Amino acid sequence: MKTMLYLAGGGDATQSKEIDADFAKCIDGKKLMYIPVALHRDALGFEACYDWITALFQNFEYAIDIPEIHMYLDPKAIAGRMCEYDALYIGGGNTFKLLDFLYKNNLFEKIKAFYESGKPVYGGSAGAIIFGKDIRTVEEENDANYTYTAGFNFLRGRSCICHYKPVLDANVMDFVHRFGQEVIAIPEDAGIKMENGEITKIFGQPYMFHQHGKTKILTEN
Repeated sequence: MKTMLYLAGGGDATQSKEIDADFAKCIDGKKLMYIPVALHRDALGFEACYDWITALFQNFEYAIDIPEIHMYLDPKAIAGRMCEYDALYIGGGNTFKLLDFLYKNNLFEKIKAFYESGKPVYGGSAGAIIFGKDIRTVEEENDANYTYTAGFNFLRGRSCICHYKPVLDANVMDFVHRFGQEVIAIPEDAGIKMENGEITKIFGQPYMFHQHGKTKILTEN
């Protein structure tokens, strides 16, 4: 069964348009579960999230069948209904809050099984970082003494950072040396598509950090 994972750098609708369009083609007219729980929002704020994602899929020059999008915040509903959906979109926010939510509500294994079943999964910003090996690439986000740091490890032993800018190079290299892991760094206007754990398509210019420095990702490393 072929797995499919989209990692987006966390930019706005214009910056992420290319990767969003590819994902939209992949799920043309299907049912999409949207999980924005990484954000700190009230009910009205989450309504705005739903408005945002539904508008996102009407932002392309070509015609697609708009997917049937349902937003979920309640962990029991997420667990009980996930199997009914054809694709999963996990939004950004606080990476540590998101991972804590998934572990404590027994959703980690549910999402892993969903991904391994071959259904497309999209992660934006925090939603992308959790699919790496370790989320401490953004340890500054741990504002509530969260304890979970082990991500899904869908990136072949690598970790991930989003909203990447060159000013972060020293911090990313420090992580590489401390934890002995390569890091995929994705700017806000970039993204990666992975199939069966391999990078098959890039959007914009993501980078790979390793023991010897930083290189552009052009093909699978």
